[in-house]
Amino acid sequence: MELLSDLCTASGEGLPGIFDNDVSYDKFGIPFIPAKRIKGCLKEAALEIRDVDDSFDQTAFDKLFGLPGGEEGALKIGNGYIPNYEEIVKELEELSRDNTYGPYLNPVNIQSYFTTYRAMTSIDPESQTAKDHTLRTVRLIRSGNVFFFDVELSERDSRCVNLLKKCCKVLRNIGLNRTRGWGEVKCSLEIKNEDKVAIQETNDSKIRIQLEREFLKEESLRLTYSLKLRTPLFVSNRVDISSRSDTYISGSQILGFFASEYLKKTSTSEKAHKDPVFRKLFLSNQVKFMNAYPVDEENYRCMPIPLTFVKTKDKEDQEDEYLDLANDKTYQKVLEEEVQTSKINGYFKVYNDGSFPLVRVEKEIQYHHRRPEDRTIGHAQRGNGQYFQMEAIREGQTFKGYIIGDFESLSLLKNLAVANRIVRLGRSKTAQYAEAEFSIENIEPLKKQEPFDEDFIEKGDQVAIYFISPMILFDETSGAVKTDPHLFADLLASKFPGFVYERSFVRLTKVSGFHRKWGLPKPQLDAFDAGTVIVLKYEGTESIPATDLTLQNYGLRQNEGFGEIFVKIGGFNSIPPRESTIKNIRSSKPNFTNGILTYIKTEQLRYIIQNRAISTLKELPVLYELNNSKLYKLTDFLENALNKDDFLTKAKDLLNKKNVDRIDTKLMDFLLDSDKYYLEYKSDELWRKVEKIETENWDLCLEQLDFELYKLFLLTIFQHIKWKNRQVG
Repeated sequence: MELLSDLCTASGEGLPGIFDNDVSYDKFGIPFIPAKRIKGCLKEAALEIRDVDDSFDQTAFDKLFGLPGGEEGALKIGNGYIPNYEEIVKELEELSRDNTYGPYLNPVNIQSYFTTYRAMTSIDPESQTAKDHTLRTVRLIRSGNVFFFDVELSERDSRCVNLLKKCCKVLRNIGLNRTRGWGEVKCSLEIKNEDKVAIQETNDSKIRIQLEREFLKEESLRLTYSLKLRTPLFVSNRVDISSRSDTYISGSQILGFFASEYLKKTSTSEKAHKDPVFRKLFLSNQVKFMNAYPVDEENYRCMPIPLTFVKTKDKEDQEDEYLDLANDKTYQKVLEEEVQTSKINGYFKVYNDGSFPLVRVEKEIQYHHRRPEDRTIGHAQRGNGQYFQMEAIREGQTFKGYIIGDFESLSLLKNLAVANRIVRLGRSKTAQYAEAEFSIENIEPLKKQEPFDEDFIEKGDQVAIYFISPMILFDETSGAVKTDPHLFADLLASKFPGFVYERSFVRLTKVSGFHRKWGLPKPQLDAFDAGTVIVLKYEGTESIPATDLTLQNYGLRQNEGFGEIFVKIGGFNSIPPRESTIKNIRSSKPNFTNGILTYIKTEQLRYIIQNRAISTLKELPVLYELNNSKLYKLTDFLENALNKDDFLTKAKDLLNKKNVDRIDTKLMDFLLDSDKYYLEYKSDELWRKVEKIETENWDLCLEQLDFELYKLFLLTIFQHIKWKNRQVG
C-alpha cells in the first residue's frame, strides 16, 4: 500500500494538549496500519463491487471474509509495516542501549521522521469565523510511505484470490477525512507461490534421531516450545474478563493449534473422536500441553509470582526487602512485628543463588469500532454500530512452555510443528492479532528440567506448594468442583500419605474457553488461580523426593496445562532481585536505520544552530536596532537566494546605498562575518555528542545542507528582531 496523500488511521488515542487524533505506532514510534482497518476497508470495497456487479460471487465473498457468528474467513491479514521493519526494529533495539544513540532514539524523534500534522477547525456559517472550542490537531503519516501487509489464505481458492485482487484495485481511500483528500492510497496484491520445504535428513539429524531413540525407555519426556509475538495477542480462558487478555498463553491454545494441524493433515475432522491417535494426543491426560509463560533476559521460562512473595514498605532509608510468607519464620515475624508489606505482580525465575528476575508482561490498549449496517454512515453511533477496546499483550515478547508425554507422541507433535514457523492463536486471528513465530526444541527427559528443590522431604518438614497454573479440583464425595484448599491437601495425601494442611494463600478465578467445533463455550468452572500457595506439614515416616511432587499435575484438564505446581521445602528464606546481565554492545554499524539517524542528527543540528543564533544576538545587541523595512527586504533576499554569495551581493546593494547609517555598517560587518558566528556551532558541547552518531554519507549530506542551515541561522536572528520590534511597538 503506497500512500498518495497523508493518512491518519486514528488509533483512538491522542496526546493531551498536542494531538486530538493520533496514528498507531509501535514502542519505538514507527507508525503502522492496523490490520483490522485494512480488512474492514477491503470488505467495504467488496460490498461496493457487489452493488454494481450483477455477476458478483457471493460464495467467494462469504468464504473470504467469513460470516458473523459463524466460520471465520479464509483471509488472514497482518498489520501494515514499512519496508525492512524487522531489521529496523532490531537495529533500534541495539542502538537504544548505546549511550551515544540512546538519548536521541525516543519515540518523539522517530515519529517526526514518518509523520506530520494538520490543524483544522469548524466555521460558523453565519459569522464565517471559527467556532469556539473546535480547533483540532491531527497527526498523519506522510505521503510517499509504503506499507506491506502479510496476507494468507487458509485455502487457495482462485475465486477468493480474484475477488481480493478486485478489492485491492477498488480500494482508493482509507482513514480519517477520506472525502477531503486524506488517505488516498494505491494497493496491489503480490502472490507468492511458496513450495513446500523438503526436509532433508543430514548426518547431524541422523545422530539426533539415534539419541532420541534412547528416550523410548523414559516414561515421561518434555518437548519445549517458544512463541515470539509478531503482533499483539489476545488470549483468555477467564469468564469475568472479556476485553483484557491474560498475560500468558494457555496450554489449551497450544493443544487447539496442534489438534487443528493434525486434522488438516489426516482429514479426519468428522470422525476425530474415533481416531485412537487423536484421542491419545488431545482427549486424554497422556499428553499435557503446559502453559507458555514469558521468558527472562536469559531465555528461561518464568512462572507467576506467588501470593506469598511480598515487598516491605514504609521503611525510611532502607532498600525494599522481598519476603516469602510461605516460610514459617518469615510469616511469624511479619505477624508479630506488624510489618507493612505490598504484593508483587508479574513472573519470576529462581536461580541457584536464590535471586530472581522480576518479569512483567507488557500490554497495550487497542481501539476499534464496528460501523453501522448503513455504509453511508462513516462512524459508529449510539445504538447503531459499536465502539470497543481490547487490552492485548504487546508484540515482540517471547513465551515458552512445555509439552509432556511419551517419545512417540512428542515426535509426532514435533513433526506437525516443523512446517509451521508462523502460527495464529487467540481471538481476532484473521486480522491484527494472534500472529507468532513458533519454534520447537529437542525432546529431553522430564527429570532433566531444573527442579526448585532436589532435597528429600523428611518427617516434620513444612512444604510450600506453589501453583504455577490454575487448578480445578473435583470432590468425588459431593460430585462437584470445589475451591477448598483442604481438598488439595487430601488429594496430595492420597498419593503421598502423611501430608497435613497448615495454612493457605488463595486466589480464585473462573475458567471457561471456547470449543470451535461445537461453536459453543466450554463449561464455567471455579478454580484456584496461578499464584495460590498451600503450606503443608509432612508427618509421614518415609522420605519423599521433592521432585516427585513437582513432576505431576493435579486436578481436572491436566492436558490443557491446569494443575502445574512446584515445591519448596520450608519456602524461600530470602528472594533478592536479580541484576540485569544485558550488555550494551552493538554488533555492527547502523544500516537499515540510516535514514532515521540522519533525520534525527539533522534536526538536532537545526536546534543547535537556532540556539547559536540566539546567543549571537545576545553578543551583538546592536542588531536589534535594524528597522523593519530593511529587515523584511533582507529576509526576502535570503529566502530567495541561490547561495551565500548571491545573498551577500544583494545585501551589499541594499546596505551600501547613500545615506548609510551606523546600523547599516554594523549589520554589513556582521553579514560578512556571519560564517564565523554560524560555524561556532561546531564547538558546541551538545553538537560534540550529536556528532558521534554515525550515519552513511554524513559529510556529503552536511555539504548539501550548508546553505539551508546558514539560512536557518540568519532567519532565526531576523525573526527574533521582528518579535522584539513588535514588543517595542
